Formats: sequence, C-alpha cells, structure tokens
Amino acid sequence: MAGIVFFAAVSGSRIFEGAGLSYLGKISFSLYLVHFAVIHFTRGVVELLPGPPEVVFLQYALLVLGIGILASTLTFHLIEQPMIKIGQQLSRRKASVDISKPAPSAI
Repeated sequence: MAGIVFFAAVSGSRIFEGAGLSYLGKISFSLYLVHFAVIHFTRGVVELLPGPPEVVFLQYALLVLGIGILASTLTFHLIEQPMIKIGQQLSRRKASVDISKPAPSAI
C-alpha cells in the first residue's frame, strides 16, 4: 500500500487532489484521535454481525470507518477548529503587546 501511495505521489498523479481525500486529510488528526475510542466502543458489535469471518471483518471495518469519519468530522468542526481560532486570536493579541515599554508598576 505504501508503495502505491509513494508511486502515485512521485509520478505526479492527481489522485490525491480530489475533494474527498482532501477533506480526509483535513480531519485526519481528529480521525487519529477518535479511532481507538470508536474501535473500543464498537467491539461488541462483532459478535452480532452475520456471516463468515472475512465478511464480518469487512462489515466491522466499514462500520468503524463510517463512525470514525463521522466522529472525527464532528470533533474537527466543534472542537479543533474553534480552538485553532482561539489560539490565533491569542497569538495576535500577544503579538500586538508592545514589549519595548516597561510594565506599569503595581504600586
């Protein structure tokens, strides 16, 4: 898999420029953070899925992927983006403080 990705990147392929993969890249950190929780809380579902082990694995993988993408989309928009904006505002505020002047005395 890594070889295919590397070849596509080196060969100048435009496969990674699609909107879906681009958005998946945006939410990838959130997906990384929530994937373990999704796996942990859905592991009991495996016993309920019908079919041979290969089919159960595929069903479970798609379920985890779907729930993971949904959860990471929510955390990206409701937590990560607002925190980034707050950080940027605090950074601009700190940068606008003139540090060449001494602080007023507390007395």
